[in-house]
Formats: sequence, C-alpha cells, structure tokens
Amino acid sequence: MAETEAAIEAAAAQIERVAADIADSTLTAPRRGRVLYRLAEPGEVLGAGGKVLTLLDLTDLYMIFFLPG
Repeated sequence: MAETEAAIEAAAAQIERVAADIADSTLTAPRRGRVLYRLAEPGEVLGAGGKVLTLLDLTDLYMIFFLPG
C-alpha cells in the first residue's frame, strides 16, 4: 500500500515538473502586435535574455511625410 502511494506521489511530482518545464518554454509577448523580424529560428538555443523576435506595436505607429515645396 505504501509503495503504491509513493508511486502515485512520484508520478504527480513528475507531472508538475513537466508542466513547469512547458510553462517556462512558452513565449508570450508583452503586448499585441505583429512580428517585424524573426531573429532566431525554431529549434535554436538562445542564452538567457536572448532576442527571438522584433515585435511591431500597431497602436504606436506614425509616419513622416516630406512634401516638395
């Protein structure tokens, strides 16, 4: 009986570890936008703080026009 409970607890701990690994591996953007440049390819290993994408914030766009005088 004790072996069965220990096996169940070990399996639950492994499930929690895998769930934590998946959560740590998921990329989330700080805001909505469009991908302007992809700096890293899928499967590429990056260091901590490495850049993956350049994100364009669509709510903060402006354009400057120069008209001939």
